[in-house]
Amino acid sequence: MEETPRNAASRTGAAYYPHGAMVLVFVIPLVLFLPLGLLMLGLGMAGKGDSVTMAFGIFFLLFSTVVLLMLMGYRSQYLRIGEDGLSIRLPPLGNKTVFPWALRNLTIRWSDVRAVDVKGRELGGRQRVYVLRTNAGDYVYFWPQWPDANIVTEEILRRSNATTSFQDMNHPADLDPANPNAAKSSGGERFLRGCGLVMTIALGVMAGCAVLVLIFGTPEDRWGAGKALLFVMLGLAAAHGLRRYRTIR
Repeated sequence: MEETPRNAASRTGAAYYPHGAMVLVFVIPLVLFLPLGLLMLGLGMAGKGDSVTMAFGIFFLLFSTVVLLMLMGYRSQYLRIGEDGLSIRLPPLGNKTVFPWALRNLTIRWSDVRAVDVKGRELGGRQRVYVLRTNAGDYVYFWPQWPDANIVTEEILRRSNATTSFQDMNHPADLDPANPNAAKSSGGERFLRGCGLVMTIALGVMAGCAVLVLIFGTPEDRWGAGKALLFVMLGLAAAHGLRRYRTIR
């Protein structure tokens, strides 16, 4: 009989790896921007493009390198359910990026698992962030990378008798009405969201100017405006993430 995800999660010694939607989030831009970066850099070095073309080529290659490293980090994560506890390779809570060298390898006894907290948020769709709290530290894994993560969470809770809670990160004030100070944003969070707002306004103006050039400009100007518009679109995506930024606690 074919093994179901629930049976796989509950089987002693089963290893659980990230895959699914989040891998595509890294693979798609890697496939798009790595060849584009090589092409633009090659055109610039061959004298068939200007300095702007070379600059974009270098930018896309650097961006592709970062994406590749993050993909390697996500794919090297695992969570293994054992008879006596968990073996994990996960990022500690607070890591902003998941590069391979930022992950922690650890074996945790069931008695050392304190809680598995669930954080709900809206960021490119409804997401759930699972935080594994242990006596050795707090570690995090995300729904997009871990299909059926709720099944694994149920198994951890069943074996460890740990507690669990849910927090809607889009409405932190509703988390604990008796302790409103716990929901206040930190200065760093407010600063990053403010930067996101400023970036959105500035890039929106730049996008509008680029569109006007594309409509009314000369063919030479349109080529430059098209490249600039592509860069602006990437910046707007980053700015949107900053505007919604909230630290997972």
